[in-house]
Amino acid sequence: NLTPGLYSYSVSDQAGCTLTDSIEINSVEPLELIFTPTEPLCFGGETGSIETEISGGLAPYEITWTGPDGFSASVDTLMNLVAGEYSLTVVDSVSCELGETILLTQPEPLNLSLNSIDATCVNVADGSIDAVTTGGTSDYTYQWSGPDDFDSDLSEITALLPGEYFLNVTDVNGCELA
Repeated sequence: NLTPGLYSYSVSDQAGCTLTDSIEINSVEPLELIFTPTEPLCFGGETGSIETEISGGLAPYEITWTGPDGFSASVDTLMNLVAGEYSLTVVDSVSCELGETILLTQPEPLNLSLNSIDATCVNVADGSIDAVTTGGTSDYTYQWSGPDDFDSDLSEITALLPGEYFLNVTDVNGCELA
């Protein structure tokens, strides 16, 4: 429990020989953790990461991570993470300990609502479909396909013939819903 500073000491043996010396106890900066988290790009995706910078204390450090679904690791940079709570404990070489928790969030799942108006007659192109997308990360891109080589990149398609139409929606992060 000594504070940092210069300490002098002397040791004498039975013959009267004496050794005098000093020792300096240096101060140690407290442990500090700096995190650079990256959230998963898509709902349920494994694209999250956490970079950790450890300073202070006395190296080497013992690193222990825990997380969702029994996740554990002993490195300072974590990759391919799902959303959830990750806890880090760092212990330095003199048993000083620091713990932190990081929460990685994810976008809401992509969700699609289709509002359609059927064509009134066979061979009459008066049907329409309006796609309303929520979740993910906007902006969304649309790719429609349908009868007679129909294709469109609009959220609302009009002047449609009767038939089956297919839609793929992609958000700005590349998350897809078909």
